[in-house]
Amino acid sequence: MKRFFSLFVGIVLLFSLTSCRLSNEIKSTVSNYFNITDNKINSDDNKKEYNLVSPTVYINNSNYNSVNSTDCYSMLNNYYQRNLYNQMQRNVYYICDTITNDRDYYIKRIVIQDVEIPVQEIRMTFYAFINDNVDVFWLKRSFEYDYRDGDTIIELKSILNSTECAENIDKLRLHINQYLDSIPSDLGEFERELAIHDLIVNNCQYDNNASQISDNWSSFTVVGALVNGMAVCEGYAKSFKLLLNLCGINSRLILGYGNSQPHMWNIVKINDNWYYADITWDDSQQHINHNYLNLNSDKMLIDHTLDEEYPSDLNCITENKSFNFKIPECFSMEYNYNYQMTYVLNEFSQTTDSEIINEICQTILSNQDSYSIIVGDNMDYEDTVNKLLSEEPYKLFYYLIKANEFLEQGYNITIDTSSLSYYKFERLRLITINLNYSEVQ
Repeated sequence: MKRFFSLFVGIVLLFSLTSCRLSNEIKSTVSNYFNITDNKINSDDNKKEYNLVSPTVYINNSNYNSVNSTDCYSMLNNYYQRNLYNQMQRNVYYICDTITNDRDYYIKRIVIQDVEIPVQEIRMTFYAFINDNVDVFWLKRSFEYDYRDGDTIIELKSILNSTECAENIDKLRLHINQYLDSIPSDLGEFERELAIHDLIVNNCQYDNNASQISDNWSSFTVVGALVNGMAVCEGYAKSFKLLLNLCGINSRLILGYGNSQPHMWNIVKINDNWYYADITWDDSQQHINHNYLNLNSDKMLIDHTLDEEYPSDLNCITENKSFNFKIPECFSMEYNYNYQMTYVLNEFSQTTDSEIINEICQTILSNQDSYSIIVGDNMDYEDTVNKLLSEEPYKLFYYLIKANEFLEQGYNITIDTSSLSYYKFERLRLITINLNYSEVQ
């Protein structure tokens, strides 16, 4: 979970305030995307029997046409790679229930005739498939390959047997249909994205005990986030992509590093512009954050680092590491959450005082757990924060007093001002106040 550096500060009257500068030391755990293993085939396929598992079908009652998000497939280089991808898409539903020495299960063998596909191309095609098809949660991040009589032979593996796989598919279908039913019809793309963001963050916790996929396979998948309510960044990002796609919004997975730790997040297309979104880093023990919802490259890449994109010449790849497929440019902040939803303070005046007091009242009446202000570009950020919180005229406390005076006249709830906390997110010139409520006696 996010760590907050807290400082208890005595202030005027009965108020006390905890200053929380937002830390960027956040959850970042990805499975062996960063080390997909490839080995020579050493098994005989003639005696294997495969059971067919039915693909997952979702019911969307919200009048949104789903997006078949296969961007990575479209960036494959040639017919043979696309043929391999398509065979993966068919064969992953055929699982052999005989357990292997590695305690996994073979998937129906793939044969690409009349070509020996280099291992770098096999690996890139495998990346493309698992990035596009996030609901194929049982697929192990490894493959075996061989060349026989001019053909390329590929074997994939499942971490589950066919019965376990079918049971989890049924659970996933049930939960996803419930999620989709809860999203109102006729929302714009940003509103849909926001609803999905909050659904996942409200219903999922970060799995601090899963540092590798053997600790808890589901935490690295959509099953962990959407069924079990426990996931690492990989599960968060995959679930965000899946629900967005089902609600008509294109999204892809992004691989890289967050504060020097392996990490996965999303890129999302809202009203024809691409944005970065890190739903994992928006999950806090205290409350939902939206600070990483729809950032441009300048804002996102302050504390995120992108993996390299695939080079045009795959023969130059000499080590087994992860790559991104070509990433669209993210230049817009139009649909950044805070730019869309947060009050922008451009001056201290009676008018802005009244507007902020009214907004705080509306925030309280809608039972939200935080209130945010963006400091306008024409104002000094630190000076404004100090005037709001720690120097005369302590504007924030004035706003809260006036809001409580209004609410006490006709409502049974006010802000508990005996202890407040806040955090600063200077990159977006943002300050967020955490709200605790008390009932009027």
